[in-house]
Amino acid sequence: MAAPFKKHLSISQINMLSRCAEQWRRRYDLGEKIPPGFSRIVGKVVDGTSTQNLTGKMKGEGLMSIEAVGDLAADAFGPCWEEEEKIAEAEVMLTEQEAALGVDKAAGLAKDKSIRLAQLHAREFAPIIQPTHLQRRIEVELPGYPYDLLGYLDIQEGLRAIRDTKTAAKTPAKDIADRDDQLTMYAMMVYKNDGAIPDALTLDYLIDLKTPKATAFATKRTVEDFDPLLRRVEVASLALEKGVFVPARETDWWCSERWCGYFSSCAYVKRSRRLNV
Repeated sequence: MAAPFKKHLSISQINMLSRCAEQWRRRYDLGEKIPPGFSRIVGKVVDGTSTQNLTGKMKGEGLMSIEAVGDLAADAFGPCWEEEEKIAEAEVMLTEQEAALGVDKAAGLAKDKSIRLAQLHAREFAPIIQPTHLQRRIEVELPGYPYDLLGYLDIQEGLRAIRDTKTAAKTPAKDIADRDDQLTMYAMMVYKNDGAIPDALTLDYLIDLKTPKATAFATKRTVEDFDPLLRRVEVASLALEKGVFVPARETDWWCSERWCGYFSSCAYVKRSRRLNV
């Protein structure tokens, strides 16, 4: 007899449940896709371009030239934007500044940013990375839980390191990697699949300042670090099993038009705030 199908939870879903379970309900339970923002599209283009560049290196073909990486990012921007819009079945979600510029100009700036950051990765990070896996899909079975875990690791360098590429407008806090649950999840997944925790867990930040800079934030994990994460997984699983979806507070900064595509139609937001959108 075949085992019953189990759904998967990712760290992004668990984090969304912690911020606003109503957002999770609409996204994953009801299947309502929100419009993408340009920042998300930039991140996707940079991630895809960097992966393609490193794929050649992993195959022994070497890295692409900086110019070729820029061309690849430029070519990827339009199709990526169209794909995201198709998934969401809506136009791109603009910030106030982007709306003031207009869609075409905002898209042009986002495209330039994608090229700039993809080339920054190619110059600063790609030469020092020795990938063994790219976009690695890992599942972890959780017996007795209604959900298993699923994750996609950006870059793995064997048991040397796990690396995750991030784009940002400003430099994050120095302890960003120490506090990152995503890295804890990835460390646990590699431990379960490969038998050991990688020596380093690194967030490779591409920071779009006036002079863009690349900064790596490295950390470590031990087996003891997995217990708090598994307790969070357990609580998330129980909440989903019981259909308990606690919304964010209106005072939470992410409960706003800029950060939530469901804001204007959310039953937990005061009508006066929604009308001002």
